[in-house]
Amino acid sequence: MPALSAIAHWFLGYPDQALRRSQEAVTLAQELSHPLSLSAAYHFKGFLHLFRREGRPSLEQAEAAMAIAADQGFVFFIAFDTILRGWALAEQGESEEGIDILADAQILADKNNGERWFIAETLRIKGKLLMLGIKDKVKDTAVYDEAETCFLQAIEVAQQQEAKSLELRAAISLSRLWQRQDKKADAYGLLSKTYNWFEEGFDTPDLKAAKVLLEELGGFNRF
Repeated sequence: MPALSAIAHWFLGYPDQALRRSQEAVTLAQELSHPLSLSAAYHFKGFLHLFRREGRPSLEQAEAAMAIAADQGFVFFIAFDTILRGWALAEQGESEEGIDILADAQILADKNNGERWFIAETLRIKGKLLMLGIKDKVKDTAVYDEAETCFLQAIEVAQQQEAKSLELRAAISLSRLWQRQDKKADAYGLLSKTYNWFEEGFDTPDLKAAKVLLEELGGFNRF
């Protein structure tokens, strides 16, 4: 199914190919004039945009999917597109921390259901939530250590799953932690290795954030 293939390509580190495949799925469903296929295609395209941190197009896809689902009585998609719509709205209007907390609730629900495809992101978000509580980098060393463990585990899981997009996010979070601890060389080494693996998607928020952080850490060189 092209829509699911698109999601897989994003996880594997090919955000631009993922977007093309997602649009192909929508186009095919439109040509077939098949309501269930079209609702599903909009649904998964909405999640793809959300994974790419693109709130507005994610919201548009969610609302398109919801309209079809409501008209046709697709209860499953009505429920999940309502979640997608709320997440997309948060992506546009809340702080990064607030977005991650909202995401955390949904991801943990998946984890409790036995799903493992977002475990790396769950661990990363746990680390970020721990970081929110740090007020003194000297006194709160135990919290730093716990957050660091979460980020390292997130990277390890992402590598095991070959989920390069999630590995990049975890590397960014760990690099920011090390930056706060004045470990800029370690942070730069970690993040540059992950960033330089990518060959596309440099206009997406995650890769833009990685580039900015690399510049902050002491330089930016891409060969």
